[in-house]
Amino acid sequence: MDEAFREFSHMSVHNVVSWTAIISGFVQDNDIFSSLKLFKDMRQIGQEINSYTLTSVLSACAKPGMIDLAVQIHSLILKLGFYLYLNVGAALINMYAKMGEVELSELAFNEMENKKDQGTWAAILSSFAQWSGFVTEASVGCSLFTIYSKCGNLEESYKVFLQVPVKDNVSWTSMISGLAEHGYAEQALQLFRDMIIKKFSPIMWS
Repeated sequence: MDEAFREFSHMSVHNVVSWTAIISGFVQDNDIFSSLKLFKDMRQIGQEINSYTLTSVLSACAKPGMIDLAVQIHSLILKLGFYLYLNVGAALINMYAKMGEVELSELAFNEMENKKDQGTWAAILSSFAQWSGFVTEASVGCSLFTIYSKCGNLEESYKVFLQVPVKDNVSWTSMISGLAEHGYAEQALQLFRDMIIKKFSPIMWS
């Protein structure tokens, strides 16, 4: 990230893409201070932001104790109309869930106009599951990561899969199928090996 920031600093012209890329890089590097400072700088100079900028910043705020800043950014999202974007709405829901603010997750969900999107429902279901313990139940956990998988969100799907403490044959097979169907053949094969090692028998779907 040091090298990336040097390159960014030496650019004569910055646009929303370059700003968002460097902010996202710091978020992925878990450097929350730098990512939020850059977002503040971006706003101060009047630089355009987009939905991807906001989802990166929301990810940075998804930490306990950052509720005040999270609410400020939520207010900005409402003011600028970005709550209409599905990816921003889902990011808001996930951010509040990771803070333990389930009621605010539900508020963000209710603000969204398009509630027919599968990804939106997956986000709010995950929010409830994270703080009610339901994800520890094999059947509920399986349903949840299957929803994520069908929405194409394999990263969240796998996270939920790992949270299920006692995985049955259906859980293993569903996760493997999801990976295979979305082009993650190598990961699916590795999970299949893990399944065999743990003495589970794969289910042969007809």
